[in-house]
Amino acid sequence: FYMLLFVLCASGGVVRAARSFASLNRRLRWIGILAALGTASLLFSACALLPDRGADAPPSGLTLTSVRLNRLPGWNSDDLSQAVTPLRRSCAVIMARSADEAVGRTRLAGRVRDWQPACWALDRLPDDNPRATRRYFERYFRAWSVAGEGRFTGYYELAAPASLDRQGEYDAPLYRLPPSSSDQNLTRAAIEAGALSGKGLEIAYLNNAVDAFFLHIQGSGVLTLPDGAQVRVSYAGNNGQAFRSIQNALGEQGYDSAVEGGRIQDWRRWLLANPGVATEVMNSNPRYIFFRIHQSEGPLGAQGVPLTAGRSLAVDRDFIALGLPIWLDTHYREPDGERVPLRRLVIAQDTGTAIRGAVRGDFFWGSGEAALARAGGMSETGRYTILLPRWLNP
Repeated sequence: FYMLLFVLCASGGVVRAARSFASLNRRLRWIGILAALGTASLLFSACALLPDRGADAPPSGLTLTSVRLNRLPGWNSDDLSQAVTPLRRSCAVIMARSADEAVGRTRLAGRVRDWQPACWALDRLPDDNPRATRRYFERYFRAWSVAGEGRFTGYYELAAPASLDRQGEYDAPLYRLPPSSSDQNLTRAAIEAGALSGKGLEIAYLNNAVDAFFLHIQGSGVLTLPDGAQVRVSYAGNNGQAFRSIQNALGEQGYDSAVEGGRIQDWRRWLLANPGVATEVMNSNPRYIFFRIHQSEGPLGAQGVPLTAGRSLAVDRDFIALGLPIWLDTHYREPDGERVPLRRLVIAQDTGTAIRGAVRGDFFWGSGEAALARAGGMSETGRYTILLPRWLNP
């Protein structure tokens, strides 16, 4: 009897459960009025024990279908234990908030209290144990396939030589966020012409403006100083200008993608080889990024946690909450052009200006040239399946 109460609550909420019991009571005439009142009391007590689904929040805008985790293509061959560290980092952020607070911008991901059992159990999960990790996800989460295909790109953490002081070849500055709104809203062209120079806002210097530009595109990077030490810089703000791809400006200056290639690394190579027009091309994108220096195990994503190479995904927060585990099903290309399936569990931990739409993602490949080789040319169609705590019914 008690189990029936919980099933009715979980499947339809208080209202539908009450209607079901009203029908049941009409059929079971011997229960009587007092029993009916007792049933109602017990019903509401039982439902109070279930997670609040945050029904007052707006809908997610996603079309979802429940699927079985072990039926997902590639699920049984992925080393899920590699996703444990990034999920722990996301859980720490989620658990630090009030239990009644919504996890995302829509009702899709429920409230913090809905995540507590899964996050608490994660603390007891042994490291580097794929079998135990698989059992964990299959016990605490349900899979919901998101209808439709979308576009998946890749990004990386730029690695570049730099100096904290202006010296020798190191003359391309990175700036912290200016305190003055008038300085914050300057265009790229104005800043590159020296509008912020001498105001004490410089935090580091790169040895060429092209790498500084692509650091702006990526939003974070790892800098190797002359003494071999490394520091990371991450996004601190922007100048409020709209982002524009430099692709058209490259074409106007004679860049032929059929000859030169259409990847980020191809653009970088061409700009370095054509300094006479590089500044004009880069200034065609008026968006300018300000940075801050930090010490962490990786670049910081929008959730405020270090990103994990091969396991972090940038998403559109209007649809997907940060912290959600996602089963990604798409492709990437090796440097030799071979198209390879990319099916693995990732965690939504970042966002991006160009990451817009219900099925849209930017896959984090890691740092340096090897990551760039895969991220630079990645633009593939694909799908994803979101994992939600088992007791949520979106």
